[in-house]
Amino acid sequence: MVQIAHLPVTARRLAVALSLLAVTNAAQASPAEQDTATDAAQASPAEQDTATRAPSEKHRNDDPHALRLSLRAGAELGFRHFEDRELDGTPRTYSALPIPGIFLGAELVPQGDGLFAFEAALSQSLGVHSTTDDALVGDPPTSTRREVSTSYTRLDVAAKARFFFAESAYVAPLLGFSYSRYAFDGAPQNTENPSGTYDVVRAGVEARAAFGKAAVFGSAEYDELVAIGYLGQARPASTGPGTTLRAGATIALVGMLSARLEASYTFWAYDMVRGVPALATDQYGACRIGVEATF
Repeated sequence: MVQIAHLPVTARRLAVALSLLAVTNAAQASPAEQDTATDAAQASPAEQDTATRAPSEKHRNDDPHALRLSLRAGAELGFRHFEDRELDGTPRTYSALPIPGIFLGAELVPQGDGLFAFEAALSQSLGVHSTTDDALVGDPPTSTRREVSTSYTRLDVAAKARFFFAESAYVAPLLGFSYSRYAFDGAPQNTENPSGTYDVVRAGVEARAAFGKAAVFGSAEYDELVAIGYLGQARPASTGPGTTLRAGATIALVGMLSARLEASYTFWAYDMVRGVPALATDQYGACRIGVEATF
């Protein structure tokens, strides 16, 4: 501390004036400013660090705008119904109900503004017994209904651009791709059956809104089949239209975990290549229940 007694007279007067000014300013400070200064001085290092962190870091699991990764897993129960109907004939049919399986999924939001998101989902059956009406290709359908075993795999990927119209609600155009494969064990030779591969380009829109610990979501999309595998020995057209609808909800459980419930329905249609006009329709539905972990 400066010893005022040893300073020249002019310097001593200046020092006294500065001291009086400092005391006056301190006395005139508002109670709010004094409380703020006191709180800042008494705050622990952890509290000071929390106060200076960005909102996206403090609420990473709750903020839909924040960079995050969500992983999903659970059980799936679905159905499938296929028909190949000629203009003047009885349809050849294939049905599978129920189709038990599992699903895995992930969603990545790579930027802090939350605008873009990337999603992937995989479904795999755990063993399906189905019924089918087998008929020789080109011949009238017969009543040879029999039970067969089949496996089902479906992969969906999509990129989304999310536009927020509220703090926790958005609408997102999406563009993606789907791959599905249905394989039959012991399918008879020279017959039609709905085995094959589907490659699908997807375009649609998704919406989501959160309400406290719960959130609801849904999507509607147009599907364009760009590659269709042979149905046994039956030849399909190369392309066809379709649509997929999805709806679901999540609810926070504890920490980073949430429960997730989702339902989906898909309808595809395409022509069959043969001497008479024929149209094939394929319908799929699934209900999924599982958990979601958000990091």
